[in-house]
Amino acid sequence: MGHISFTSVFIAVVAFSASFACNAKSPEDNYREKCSVCHDGGAGQAPRLQDKYTWAKRASNGRQALYQTAIVGKPNTAMAAKGGYTDLSDQEVRDIVDFMLKASGNTAIKLLTKQTKPSLSIGPSDAATVNSEPSHRVIPQGVLSDLDLSKVVAEKLRVSLANAKASLDEYEGVVTVRGLGIKVQTHQGVTTLTGTLKETDHIAQAETIAGSTKGVQKVINKLIAASVFEWD
Repeated sequence: MGHISFTSVFIAVVAFSASFACNAKSPEDNYREKCSVCHDGGAGQAPRLQDKYTWAKRASNGRQALYQTAIVGKPNTAMAAKGGYTDLSDQEVRDIVDFMLKASGNTAIKLLTKQTKPSLSIGPSDAATVNSEPSHRVIPQGVLSDLDLSKVVAEKLRVSLANAKASLDEYEGVVTVRGLGIKVQTHQGVTTLTGTLKETDHIAQAETIAGSTKGVQKVINKLIAASVFEWD
């Protein structure tokens, strides 16, 4: 049997690496081939590539949140994990997100990795928003339990999206915004929104409101548009 020299192995490895590098596609190429079908035309309510305002809203929690959504997908939407292209690496997906933010004019969006555990105390802005309503709900001070955090999120949703007659109900840890149809439940800082909404634009707005609440570390948006169930 012939002897394979170290030099031969080294040359083979270098040749393979060079071939791989040549075949690697740029983030723009990957976007054009795999993501543009939805994001160029807005199919499935996907944010259009050039829509700076919509991308800024979706990036309100930082790039890391966008990375996570792109990699694992978003329940009850057309956004599957990695857009359905599971052959993409996590880093390739992140690079595509970076390309899309740049193309939409949102290059200043920070990473916001949340490496340090955020405080669960309510900031002045949250307290002011809730206490400005005639109901004058009592907001717990200091560290919040999951239920208290759900109540704060639900109240902000009531104030921002519902009519004046809307109210909050709580049952077994789930807070429902009556008149809006949103149910809020929090577990270890992760807030889940469920329900069927008549106003489609309220779905993204509710996620933004919940995500901007101090103490909420992540939002799982399971809200569904009522129009999905309508027949032509």
